[in-house]
Amino acid sequence: MGIQTKGLWGHGNVLSDQDAVDVAHFFTHQPRPDFAGKVNDWPNGKKPKDARY
Repeated sequence: MGIQTKGLWGHGNVLSDQDAVDVAHFFTHQPRPDFAGKVNDWPNGKKPKDARY
């Protein structure tokens, strides 16, 4: 990743709190790729309403 400005990954002080939130928001809001095995994701009931597909 090109946003590292100092320190080593896992040693803190690499991302600001807001940058970390922005990165997490970006990845958690990407559409889930379609694949045949997803039918087994919720074997004990319906998918949660916040599932990404």
